[in-house]
Amino acid sequence: MTAIHLDWNTNKINRKEVSVALDDSSRYILAEDEFDAATDENSIAIVENVLNEYGWIGSSRSVLMNGQISII
Repeated sequence: MTAIHLDWNTNKINRKEVSVALDDSSRYILAEDEFDAATDENSIAIVENVLNEYGWIGSSRSVLMNGQISII
């Protein structure tokens, strides 16, 4: 897992913020969740979920978010 791609979108039905974390190489969905707001804390929670679930594959060196790169 070289990079995690994290994206946010608004659910048009219930107006919740939906976050999806993808493996940037394979585009495999690693985690997803709905929140009341797209916040830094919720983004960190999704990334922590991915690392807890899939960290055995290998650590990710970056998180891609809406055109920004965060080194972890």
